[in-house]
Amino acid sequence: MLDNPQVRQGITAALGKYTNFYKNGTVPPEAVDWGNTDNNIAFLSRTTLTRLAEFPTPATGGDG
Repeated sequence: MLDNPQVRQGITAALGKYTNFYKNGTVPPEAVDWGNTDNNIAFLSRTTLTRLAEFPTPATGGDG
């Protein structure tokens, strides 16, 4: 699948849009070190507008 140039271009574009939130200062610099509790605290203290939930994966101990 990654050998397909259109797929690679789509993934690259999606990652670019996602990382631009951090690069342009929309996401606080310390957010890269946040755990699940930290992003909730930031949201509830109104220092961030939204948050991404951590989805269970084999790496995080889930089965997703």
